[in-house]
Amino acid sequence: SGSAWTSKRTGLTTDLKARFTNFLDYVWMVNGTDATAIWDGAVGNSFLTTGNAASAPTGKYIDNFRNRVWIAGKTTSPNRLYYSSLPSSATPPVIDWTSADSSYIEISPGDGEDITGIKRFAKTLFVFKNNYTYRVYSINDTEPDPSIFVGTYSQESVVGAKDGVYFHHPSGIYRIRSGESQPKE
Repeated sequence: SGSAWTSKRTGLTTDLKARFTNFLDYVWMVNGTDATAIWDGAVGNSFLTTGNAASAPTGKYIDNFRNRVWIAGKTTSPNRLYYSSLPSSATPPVIDWTSADSSYIEISPGDGEDITGIKRFAKTLFVFKNNYTYRVYSINDTEPDPSIFVGTYSQESVVGAKDGVYFHHPSGIYRIRSGESQPKE
């Protein structure tokens, strides 16, 4: 507020990593335990768990891609990648998490690993597990089986740059681009 810091969200579970995305002029926040919340940036307003965040899954990872919010890392469903509905034509636009237009994709639950991060780049949403990376192109077009046999152990090691997405795996640092079949070490 000019010269002083003001708390916008209090009472969060301690020692959890908060992750954010921007969508529809809101800042979205997840931390894996507390309810998904949004903030409109207005002075005096706090993060809300109502409106566009109502009924959103509680997850660890969040991004926006193809005009939807995507959330992964729900404790009870660690292989699900949830997506919101498309925004309505109302002013301001509204999305929801309960309509037939919103749901989830199971990301290869049989591979024995949980989702460890998500990152959009160009026309692809990359979904990371410890030793695999999956590509999602839309709600109807995703890789059912892994074709990239390297992933990451931490969302914090995933960085988007102009020339691709970089990530760390214990075997090295990798870069992948949309359209490439395999990442380059």
